[in-house]
Amino acid sequence: MLQAIKNLTNVNALASGQEINIGPNLTVVYGNNGSGKSGYVRILNNVFPSRGDKEILPNVFATPNGQPPGCQFTFQRTELPYDLSYPSDKEKYEFAQFAVFDTASVRAHLSNENQLSFTPSGFEVFESLMQGNAGIHEKLKAEADAKSAPHDFGSVFTNENEVKAFVDSLGPETTAEELEILCSLDDDANKKIDKMKARLEQLKAADKSQQVNASLQARTQLDEFCSRASKALEPFRSEKVSVYLTAIDSVVKFEELARAKGLQSLQKYDIAGIGSPSWREFIRAGNAYATAIEKERNDNKYPANGDKCLFCLQPLVDEQTELIEAYWDLLKSQTEAELNKAKAALATIRREIIASQPLVFDQTSTVFKTVNTFDPKLAEKWQKIVTLIAETRTAVTVAIDELDKSKLPVGIDALVTEFDACGEKLDGEKAALIASNPKEEITQLEVDIELHNDRVLLAKLRDKVQEHIETLKWVASARKRSPGSIATKITKLQGGLYENHVTEEYIAYFNEECRNLNAPSFVEVAQRNTKGNTLRKLEIAKYKAAKVLSEGEQRAIAIADFITEARMNPHNRGLIFDDPVSSQDHERRELIANRLVEHAKMKQVIVFTHDIVFFHRLMATADDQKVSLAITTVRKISETPGIVMPELPFSVQRVKARIRWLRDRLVKLTKLEKEGNQDEFFMLIKGWYGHLRETWERTVEECVFNDVIQRYNPRVQTKRLEDVRIDDELISELTKAMTSSSNWVHDSAPADNPSPPSSNQAQTDLGNLEAFVQKCQEKKPS
Repeated sequence: MLQAIKNLTNVNALASGQEINIGPNLTVVYGNNGSGKSGYVRILNNVFPSRGDKEILPNVFATPNGQPPGCQFTFQRTELPYDLSYPSDKEKYEFAQFAVFDTASVRAHLSNENQLSFTPSGFEVFESLMQGNAGIHEKLKAEADAKSAPHDFGSVFTNENEVKAFVDSLGPETTAEELEILCSLDDDANKKIDKMKARLEQLKAADKSQQVNASLQARTQLDEFCSRASKALEPFRSEKVSVYLTAIDSVVKFEELARAKGLQSLQKYDIAGIGSPSWREFIRAGNAYATAIEKERNDNKYPANGDKCLFCLQPLVDEQTELIEAYWDLLKSQTEAELNKAKAALATIRREIIASQPLVFDQTSTVFKTVNTFDPKLAEKWQKIVTLIAETRTAVTVAIDELDKSKLPVGIDALVTEFDACGEKLDGEKAALIASNPKEEITQLEVDIELHNDRVLLAKLRDKVQEHIETLKWVASARKRSPGSIATKITKLQGGLYENHVTEEYIAYFNEECRNLNAPSFVEVAQRNTKGNTLRKLEIAKYKAAKVLSEGEQRAIAIADFITEARMNPHNRGLIFDDPVSSQDHERRELIANRLVEHAKMKQVIVFTHDIVFFHRLMATADDQKVSLAITTVRKISETPGIVMPELPFSVQRVKARIRWLRDRLVKLTKLEKEGNQDEFFMLIKGWYGHLRETWERTVEECVFNDVIQRYNPRVQTKRLEDVRIDDELISELTKAMTSSSNWVHDSAPADNPSPPSSNQAQTDLGNLEAFVQKCQEKKPS
């Protein structure tokens, strides 16, 4: 039996150190929205079997402490109660004995395929069979994995032949006959291999492979030399030398023209070296410097009044300013531009000549030796040409530097096609060597000898190879034995027995619960078997029930399904509900209240609710059916939710409990009165009288009319009229007391300035209420 839920930690912002006492039959936990009920229900969803909302957040306004949500539970199975904790004791069997239902459970019951939250008696054998089947196959898989290690025969056989192909393809399909064929070698095979080895030695002695390779290398080197010689000759052919002559002519011509035209205006200055290349470079550098100065002073032209000479830093006079401007005009002239263009073209020619690679063709050159072997005259001729190329490069460079076309040499018009005959001779020599070389026969003999040796080695390893083949066959067979086939048979057997021995009983209980709750009777329970379990879902004409039913009907059906599952579970000791009557009309609320009280006679039922009408209904039904009722509240006090208080809110307390509440508050008011704080006392005593007036109103319902008609209760209990006794004395006292209480509830005019009733007066008025209640009891027939 569950006795208490206590000491929640790290659940939302709920207060810690609280305790909810649980009664032996029906327990109702009342709380307004935001009081903390949902936090309690969510942790119960995690502790006990539930399809509800299990998401628990820590206090988002506090620093996380890293600890999981926790809670303690007090149980009593023998004489002494004992505590279990969540999550450390989560696997204890006590936590499997209660089931929880909340709003999220409605969707789960109506939209999902659900498995029973317990194993029906006798059906645990199927779970054991499934576990055993899985265990066997897991062990079989582990052994197969262990035996599936790759073999190392591949490192022994490296030659590409039949033996290596056989070893590389070893698998469960490999037969002993294939292995035997490769391992079988007779005496004739051994004699034959001896002859092959002797022949191989003979052929290797006559091998000309090195000569063939040398011929191939010589041809490659000749081709490379021809390519380099062609590139080296290109700048010095006759047509190129003519281009160089024209370029030198252009520079000389434009220099003379520039000297003749551009320097005329400067003759009067008697400048030394005027018109020379060095003088021109000097002028260009000065112009560049002047341009930099102009940029620094925002493009103000240089020279200007007050400027100094760029070269001597002396102040400029008009004549010197005119000279500098004449320099700049000279640089801007068309003749000067053409001269610069011609010089640039000539500089490009010089760079290309200098960049050409030098050739080597003499006694130290391999190519020279090769050509000299076939054609000594051609070798001698090209040795001179290569020397001439180097001399021509030097001569052309000097002519360009000195701008002297007379020093240009004659062009070289030699052609590298003269080496074609040498190349053809090398090709013929190579072909002759290849034709006379026994390389193919040598290669084939080596392959045959390697194959023979590998077969001999395979024969020595025959037993190990055969053992590995057998292991591969076993592993393949083990992997083919899928656990699914046996699991399917177990599932099919379980499903048949489940339908015959569980489903029929389940449907009967379900239909009974639907009738008790006036829930739709056309909802069907469909089932499907999978992996040794049976899943059920609620359908209406093959549609999910949630798609067809109203919200109220959905909750009623879900509650029926939830209670049915609990009834089927022989280990269930209690049901926990969170606001089970949401979206229900007053008629089904009463049916649900009756059903919960009925179940509370057989097991513990705990109901969390904020619905005051349903709360009253549960209280009244429990009282009618003589079922013990434990009541507590969860409240939010000073922004802290989850405060558990045993007393009910004033609005739902009965008369005697209200009188006790009024007496307790009056003690505090008396102390406040004695302290002399009249304004605060007056404010609080008015509130106290308001509660006194409400209690008189409740007295009419409970004591005068004996609860024949109750607020929030749709039923009129006519049998209670037998105990109703009303006379003029009671009516007079009631009217007087109500008037007296009401005087302090309503606002008074400022001119009246009424004095508040004293605590002694309040004590007298409370005594009158107690006496009236006693009279009502005495007037009832004994």
